[in-house]
Amino acid sequence: AAPQPRQHQVLANPVAEGHSIVAYQVESYHFLADGAAEAAAIAEILRTFDEVIFPSVVALYGAPPDGDGNGRVILLIGPQPLAAGPFFPFDLMSEGDAQRFGVHSNEGEVIYAPLDHAGNRAAWNAARLATGLAEMVHGAADPADITWRRLLGAYQPFLCGLVTPRALWGDDDAERVSISSSDPAGPSGWTLLFLEYLRGRFGEAILGDLLRSHALGISALDSLPPVHEAATDTSGLLADFALACWLDDAGIAGGRFDFTRVTPPRPTPAARALASRPSSGAVEVGVGGLIVLVVDGDGQRPFPLQMQGDPAVRWIGRAVLERLRGPDEVLDVTFNDSAAARLDLPVLAPGDSVAVAVVALPDHGPALAPRTVQLLWGVAWLPHRPVDPTAEALRGLTAQALVGGGAAAKTRLVETIDRLGGLTAAGPTTAGLTSAGPTAAMATESRGAGIPVAVTTRYAWAPAGLEVVDLLRTEAGRRGLPAEISTFPSPSDNGITQQWSNLLIRLPGSDPRRWPIVLAAHYDAARSSFEESSRRALNLDDNASGVAVALEAAAAMSRVEHRIPIVVALLAGGCHDSAGAAHLLESFGGR
Repeated sequence: AAPQPRQHQVLANPVAEGHSIVAYQVESYHFLADGAAEAAAIAEILRTFDEVIFPSVVALYGAPPDGDGNGRVILLIGPQPLAAGPFFPFDLMSEGDAQRFGVHSNEGEVIYAPLDHAGNRAAWNAARLATGLAEMVHGAADPADITWRRLLGAYQPFLCGLVTPRALWGDDDAERVSISSSDPAGPSGWTLLFLEYLRGRFGEAILGDLLRSHALGISALDSLPPVHEAATDTSGLLADFALACWLDDAGIAGGRFDFTRVTPPRPTPAARALASRPSSGAVEVGVGGLIVLVVDGDGQRPFPLQMQGDPAVRWIGRAVLERLRGPDEVLDVTFNDSAAARLDLPVLAPGDSVAVAVVALPDHGPALAPRTVQLLWGVAWLPHRPVDPTAEALRGLTAQALVGGGAAAKTRLVETIDRLGGLTAAGPTTAGLTSAGPTAAMATESRGAGIPVAVTTRYAWAPAGLEVVDLLRTEAGRRGLPAEISTFPSPSDNGITQQWSNLLIRLPGSDPRRWPIVLAAHYDAARSSFEESSRRALNLDDNASGVAVALEAAAAMSRVEHRIPIVVALLAGGCHDSAGAAHLLESFGGR
């Protein structure tokens, strides 16, 4: 679960000022023992900001906001946790708006940097400022987007010439913001290298167009101006990039598989096989990542290559026949709706091979999903996904136990999960939250009173998470269940208290003297980061499905007589020290 950020107030003094930036240093914090050397280092980094970073970012994306009216970006020099980024988007909100998320706001344009890189690594201090400024401009222009803001921010140091190309594939990355070339199949793949591929293929203007698209995640590629070829074939673009990582050759397919400015290392093949020998295997692919399969020739009759991906995600591939003396030839690879693909291999002479680059396409959410899926492959092999006997047995038991084979219950379960997952409108809601100013767009979305809207997040600390209680009450009403709300205070480590609510469904038994049986499920959700959770945490497995099952179980138990009282509890704060469960236990008073 995403931890709530811990903030603390510091005293900082102004130590230097540039044309577009002013530096404050936390009292008692020093990154160099020599005071004169420290002052010179601060002056140099401010000069780099004014002369290199600021002009580059403004030319690409526009000027940063100036909500505090001081005409400059603030650099706060002080200790920072390794995982903390240089920019905190909630600083662009008012204090009141930020507190609705359980955090405080500096109400200004602040970049956080410890400036603790030294010697040959000192350039990473300036790189952090470049990342922070790019993220700040993007965060002000499009608060909802997380993916492109982080990627463009991490890419900015290379654009400014502050780091080497190796940072694009993670082999020289002091801030650990990108993936290592040793693991291209990991979640999010070679993301910074993908930006370099886009810039080389379509020009630098595509970076600004990504910011201005206002589409979330990978959808931004679909929303590019028609001048970009990428606007018509996003999935194909990702597949081209994957094969470019292997080929890096401008002499084939009109330069689609080429990097114009850098020469990245080839990804290590995930598997290698002979075209004339039956073989098979399974590889893990990060969603948004890439893998390469290589089939070598020996002059004998080849068997077809078949692949079966996880149907839960979309797949795309590109293949190339690499002849020892040329010419190379692009081969067609198409995954069907069941995530299966077949490639009939040509006869391959010794020294010839076929390389297949495969991408597990990311979804259209605001951030890349840090997960992996499986790809089965085989030469002279038929794709087969084994049947789960446990699932088959469960289906049989369900059909026997529920009226009509459980058809109505299944429908209600799916509808509830869809509403908790934000896939369909939740039903009438209360009047929408309001907040002035463009940077407050993160805090709320415009909602009219009584207009059905889809849930945007179930994160406990997000204002939108409060709407989930109304949804749960509606879901209970759809099943004819009585529901009561039990509200309790939940303090954060930042000294901010919110009111969270459990929803309780009490089913009296014929013997009220008995202690109740409690069936509980937490309804909140969280992603890997606080910011992503605040925008969109709608996990179906954790725990929309559990809530739907608890509601359906309550409906079933309400129709039969039972001696022991039953309480079905839908709990808040399950991702935050089980806050709702603790309050429920306390409210029972030991019973």
